[in-house]
Amino acid sequence: MVAALNGTMGVNSHEGAGSTFWVRIPVQKVSQDVVIEHAEQQDLTLYQTLKILTVEDNDINRFVLREMLVNEGH
Repeated sequence: MVAALNGTMGVNSHEGAGSTFWVRIPVQKVSQDVVIEHAEQQDLTLYQTLKILTVEDNDINRFVLREMLVNEGH
């Protein structure tokens, strides 16, 4: 998927300290007006509730992420 979007991905890993996985995908910044116009043309709801799968092995990180998503209405 990353390659299809002309992106790159990698990992930085340090024994005993953990690993960081990253993905970089080139995107263009657009104004909110453009987003709203596109959503209206496609008859989309801008702020819909999503079902989001998260993967995290740390209990505290899972709690924080869950609370953030719930506060955003997901």
